[in-house]
Amino acid sequence: YRTGDLVRWNTDGQLDYLGRTDDQVKIRGYRIELDEIRTVLEHHPAVSTAIVIAAEHPGGAGHYLAAYHTGDPIDPEELRAFLTDRLPDYMIPTVFIPITTIPVTPNGKLDHRALPTPDLTTALTGGTAPTTATEITLTTIFTDVLGLPSDAPLSIDDDFFRLGGDSISSILVVSRARREGLHFTVRDVFEKRTIAGLAGVLDIPEIAADPIPLSASSTLERLREAGAEPNDWVYTELIAIDRSALSGLQSAFVSLVNRTDALRMRVSPLNRRLWTSEIAPAGTVDLSKQVVELDPETSDSAAASRVASLISITEGLPAAIATWSTPTQSWLLVAAHAAAADRGSVHEIARILTGHVEGSATVSLETALEAVDTAGQNLDGELAQRWVNATGVSRLGDSTMWSDGNHAHIRADLAVEASDLPELIAESLRQVAQRDSTEVTVDLETTMASPRPAIGPFTATWPYISGLSEAERRQYSLLRYHNRAGRRSLRKSSNSIVLVTNTVGKLADPGSREGVETAYRCVIRFSVTDGSVELDVIGLSQSAVATLGIELSARFDAATDVKRSRV
Repeated sequence: YRTGDLVRWNTDGQLDYLGRTDDQVKIRGYRIELDEIRTVLEHHPAVSTAIVIAAEHPGGAGHYLAAYHTGDPIDPEELRAFLTDRLPDYMIPTVFIPITTIPVTPNGKLDHRALPTPDLTTALTGGTAPTTATEITLTTIFTDVLGLPSDAPLSIDDDFFRLGGDSISSILVVSRARREGLHFTVRDVFEKRTIAGLAGVLDIPEIAADPIPLSASSTLERLREAGAEPNDWVYTELIAIDRSALSGLQSAFVSLVNRTDALRMRVSPLNRRLWTSEIAPAGTVDLSKQVVELDPETSDSAAASRVASLISITEGLPAAIATWSTPTQSWLLVAAHAAAADRGSVHEIARILTGHVEGSATVSLETALEAVDTAGQNLDGELAQRWVNATGVSRLGDSTMWSDGNHAHIRADLAVEASDLPELIAESLRQVAQRDSTEVTVDLETTMASPRPAIGPFTATWPYISGLSEAERRQYSLLRYHNRAGRRSLRKSSNSIVLVTNTVGKLADPGSREGVETAYRCVIRFSVTDGSVELDVIGLSQSAVATLGIELSARFDAATDVKRSRV
């Protein structure tokens, strides 16, 4: 199967994407042959020669089509109508630019640099100007999202998609309109397409509650890129509870879901490159199957598999719980999709359901995710080079330190600050790897938003580099998943194969990888309890685990000696 992509091997043995061997481009999710549009356009009697290009959209919404043509003077709308009768909507150029000759290089090829720069404002229809408060607000939003000049004469009849809008920018329109008190859906944008059309929707009284579109989290983007099933990547936590608490758990769970945005998240995989997410309105999700009672003989691992099977984030069901009782103990198992709740959030769900905390949101999920996305977009993409240099150095060779099926436990007295543990574990593992003539990149965790809702997908990872501030640690995921230039640079880098992650509660099946952990060959979970640290290690050979334990003990002893010397 020949894809038409042009690549080359680099010195690291990776493939660098150079472009296409043909003129195929992607516009609004559709692959388009530019020559096909050119051929049809040249059939118009007023057109002698035509060139069609994919121009960079000033609003950051990908690309839009621009057509250059020579021949007799002609109204652009006549050319648009001519093509509309012969091509699908997504193949109609946004702007038509008359030129006297087609510029070519000395080699006879098209000279793209000599073509006049397309001007999106020439695609404006010059229709009715906005007059009502709603129309004026929508005009400001359209202008901002589409990257048009603030004084562009945008009319209420101009087509959002004809001006280069796409599915991602339509989500931004809905989100920004909601902040102005204007409530409509992404589907409304696709169907109405104009300010006049959307204003008409808003004039309908008593609009029913609509889903709230969300910016994609780092976790959701990572899941999409991994090629995993949308409903994979589930976290669990197991809690011992009093038998008397069982009767109130279902109502407590329903109440928590209805007041927690993340637990009503719905993900729609539109295609391989675009997954959208939204919050379903409270009270609209059927939770009748999300609370189950299991047989008393159910094992912890079987319970985890059963409750994970209830998770369907594509249907707006990212959380579920199960209960069961033995003669001596009752148990609650909480499960949540990683795109809706990180591991710390799952622990928070468990604490709320068992009455340890009330649970309240200081900031909305929509606002927090949009703040993360905006922070990433505002970063200088050139900063990605530091991370390109830090990643992709894992060289496994014939290493014997890995064992996919091995699960081991390490316990030691805590002799350092808990906040120093992740980096200490990473350094210790690197020492183990060096003794095995192996080099590894280790991922550590960071929080992406502050303030943030108590429940949400706000834990991300960064490839460990010593001496970085918390802001610098966040930078990796902001660039990798929320910055266009950073994404292009970093997606070519190799992923880390080791994750060091903090756990608080008890896992139902400690020997299995959960959530984001499934993307790693080796996972080291650590937890701090009563002055000691406990490590669950998955994926290391028994000898490597023993060496890791020795290395950690040596570092703890060194830290203890330093403390004593200061007394």
